[in-house]
Amino acid sequence: MAEKRPAGPSLETTESLYEKAHEKLQNDAYIVSDAYRIDNYNLAASMFEQLGDYEDAPALAEHCREMAALSEKEAEKKKYDDAVRRMNSAQTLDQQEKVLEQLRELGDYKDSPVLKKKMQDVVDKGYRKSAVKRGIILSLIAAFVIFMIVSWYTGIFKYAMGYVYLHSGSYSNAQAAFEKLNGFWKSEEMAIKAKREALLNATKDDVIPFGNYKWKVLDREGSELLLIAASIGEDSDFRSVVFSEKDEKADWADSSLRAWLNGEVYENGFTSEERALMILQQVPGTVNETYKTKADGTQDYLTLLSAEDCPLYQDALDTLSLDYYLRTPGENETKQAYISGGSHEPLLFGCPKDTVMAVRPVIRVDLSDLAGEE
Repeated sequence: MAEKRPAGPSLETTESLYEKAHEKLQNDAYIVSDAYRIDNYNLAASMFEQLGDYEDAPALAEHCREMAALSEKEAEKKKYDDAVRRMNSAQTLDQQEKVLEQLRELGDYKDSPVLKKKMQDVVDKGYRKSAVKRGIILSLIAAFVIFMIVSWYTGIFKYAMGYVYLHSGSYSNAQAAFEKLNGFWKSEEMAIKAKREALLNATKDDVIPFGNYKWKVLDREGSELLLIAASIGEDSDFRSVVFSEKDEKADWADSSLRAWLNGEVYENGFTSEERALMILQQVPGTVNETYKTKADGTQDYLTLLSAEDCPLYQDALDTLSLDYYLRTPGENETKQAYISGGSHEPLLFGCPKDTVMAVRPVIRVDLSDLAGEE
């Protein structure tokens, strides 16, 4: 009697696995994350390798492994290029420490060890300077310590700190300090003044509060400020959105994103006084120069940058993380262009319009009436 052998995979199972592996391979065009792309290639390779000599599975497995290795090299190069760019522009100690951490993660890649030592020296020097500054500040504070202790429970100390913040130009800290005083000694009026001063004195690249959000100043012309959403934390309204719902092939003019921004966000994200300062923007049409797709112009209080806008504000955009939508269409009507938070460049081929992604609205405010207030 012949020896029984374990049954191999059925033809249907083999075909199914082959199709799933193929699907993994074809998904590469829609993947934004480098890490996910590498994992996707390796998983597809493993699936093809399970198929043995079935059709062209060996060649496809080898191709996937090669693409995974290539993607790893490209990801490492991106990290290196980003670290070098940030190293050249890092001004604050916090920024320099972040660059140092990036260089540590790169290990021995290219001249990373040399750059790491150079940045370590810069950070150490920054700490020494910071220590000196802290010593001076602590010495000044020590002179008032008895008064601070006595006045703490009456609110005078907190009020004094808010006053110091206000007159040193730290308007956000001043506003927060006065708001915590719950009406003590005209603190409500001072909080409003701090918020007003933050707007009136805002300059390019400042981050200021407006409405329920924080905004980065992209440009200032006279009394007009052009602002883009800056801080997008885990709980932010702008953290995870879609451009249009699944199967909607909407451009910016009739997208669900535009309707939400100029409806719910506009009505609930700002006070009536703040809405009075917001300008109804004449938003021009936009053209994807690579794929010749177009979107019509609109009138919006909250809009998005177009691909054409990005070079005008590249320095400011380089400081903003996350992937976020642009209003320029992608390669076809099912896709939308977006900014890559890793490269900070517009990706014109786009991603599916129902991809969950961040959004950075752009608003324009006119401070002329605010400047005239007593």
